[in-house]
Amino acid sequence: MIHKGRTGGKGSEYSTGDMRRRIVALLQEYPEGLSPVQTRQLLGIDKSLGSTVKAMARDGLLRRVETGRYVVA
Repeated sequence: MIHKGRTGGKGSEYSTGDMRRRIVALLQEYPEGLSPVQTRQLLGIDKSLGSTVKAMARDGLLRRVETGRYVVA
């Protein structure tokens, strides 16, 4: 699955797997966790990540530590 998004103001394409890897790598730097909005802002993308991080938690990649805050599982 390919999504079109913006990173750093430049157009790019990335796969779902690539985005998941970027999210996990970022969250590894924030052991206290981040919200989907914070994650999106730090990655510099426009797409909402709410459904992505929920799916990642469902798949065992992330763990929700409180409402709206996720850490690497």
